[in-house]
Order: sequence, then C-alpha cells, then structure tokens
Amino acid sequence: MSFSENLKEALDFRGMQIKELSAKTGISKNTIDNYLSGQKSLPNVEVCRSHWTTIEVNGKGVNKGLACRKIAEAYGLKDDEVVVCGDGGNDLAMMKEFPIPLAPAGAEDKIKEAAWEVCASVEEGGICGRLIEMIEEGQ
Repeated sequence: MSFSENLKEALDFRGMQIKELSAKTGISKNTIDNYLSGQKSLPNVEVCRSHWTTIEVNGKGVNKGLACRKIAEAYGLKDDEVVVCGDGGNDLAMMKEFPIPLAPAGAEDKIKEAAWEVCASVEEGGICGRLIEMIEEGQ
C-alpha cells in the first residue's frame, strides 16, 4: 500500500471514529473535529489521542494521572516514590501529576517536554533500561 493510500485509510478511520463518538455522545461531528484540532472544548468530557488513529473519551478529570494518584494513595506512596512512563497524548495528565515522568525517545513532543528525563529509544533499552539503572543506583 502506498503512503497516500495509507494516509487516506488513516483519515477515513479517524472519520469513522468521530462518527461513532458523535453517535454515542450526541455531540456533533463538527464539534468533535473542532475539539481535536484544538479549536473548541467539549463539556464534561476530555478527549485525547493515544495513537494517531485512536481517540479516547473520558469524563472530565478521569485520566491516567488520577488513576495513578489513586493507586499511589492506596499503597501509601509519596510522589517522589512513583515513576510514571508515557509516550502519547493520553499520558500527559499522568506525566504532569508526578515529579518523575519518563518518556522514550520516540514519544510525542509534548510528552518529551513534560518528562523529567527522555530515555533511549525502545530499541536501545528505553524506559526499561533506565528503570534498571535507577534501581541499581538506589534511586
């Protein structure tokens, strides 16, 4: 499949996702598309992408940051005892929630900007290699 065919398929897939999201939420396709392009906000929901072909919709405030916060509290962990790792838009809230966020070299730019440290690529050991180093160093 050529690049242009792949791109068309991805855009068609995005359109199908928006249509399905619109049908499930009652929010117009145009409003959803405007939100995704950063032109508008949606009431009571947060929309993000975890992959260029995937749209995630959650209630406002429901995200990986909140989930990790609840888990840390349940285990009695302090913020500096939690290392979070992410590479896509659905990880941003989590990356901002804790002081030690790691991102692999191939992460989205906004994730790398939020990271405490950008690790090597996945092929070069990435986050796993860095976590091993941190454990060995007693961090």
